[in-house]
Amino acid sequence: MLSFCYGCLPNPTVNQGPLITIGDMMEPICDSNPCGTFTGSMVTVSAPIPDASCIYTATATCDNPYPRVVQYNGGGVLYMSPQTLTCDTGTAQYTYTDGGGVQQQITTIDCVCDLNTHGQPCPGVDLNPCLTLTGSMVTISTPTADAACAYTATATCTNPRAIQYNGAGATYISPQTLTCDAGTSQYTYDNAGTPIQVNTIDCICAVNPCSMPTLGAMASLSTPTADATCAYTADAMCTPATFSIQVTTFSLNMLL
Repeated sequence: MLSFCYGCLPNPTVNQGPLITIGDMMEPICDSNPCGTFTGSMVTVSAPIPDASCIYTATATCDNPYPRVVQYNGGGVLYMSPQTLTCDTGTAQYTYTDGGGVQQQITTIDCVCDLNTHGQPCPGVDLNPCLTLTGSMVTISTPTADAACAYTATATCTNPRAIQYNGAGATYISPQTLTCDAGTSQYTYDNAGTPIQVNTIDCICAVNPCSMPTLGAMASLSTPTADATCAYTADAMCTPATFSIQVTTFSLNMLL
């Protein structure tokens, strides 16, 4: 006769470890970024990253601190760095948020110089605080800004003339570098290591190398003037005008 013992064997048990929540392991799998990566002048744009809704954003940061600020699409209002760029999947173009909270499409992005002394970006395209210089027989290049937003221009004579500042004084060999002083909004030139303010700039000829000839009776000579190539000429005249001019040339040999 067989007999069975019920409940004599221990009930099987299962060792329980930490619970795994499936939701914690799930991450969004997004399509590739349709907007690509932006580049521009003096600006670094971070690698775009998606959020939970697969919207890609990137951060645009100026390579230098203020006074460089962000400029979109080559003009208009300027914005402080950094700026957030959002990819519009419908157009495959990045957008930024303007001052009114509206998303605007971006075609270009750059960091430009803002020399507004109030510390806030202001509208404008030419942000150089120094007015353009002009002068006689001189060409001045379009000012350019370095990484620190210091503007310089080059003054070049259009012929063999020399540069003279402020209407008098020493002359300088062409070309010359002019530096914009943002504090005074005036250009300066370097005078032996000292910046001197430029009020006027001209290209003039060297002093006339020809001495005045000896004038005979009834003869006069006008003040010599230089043409565009710095060739000096003067007019010889007789008084009365009915007289004729006679020029005598001679050479002097010095005996040693």
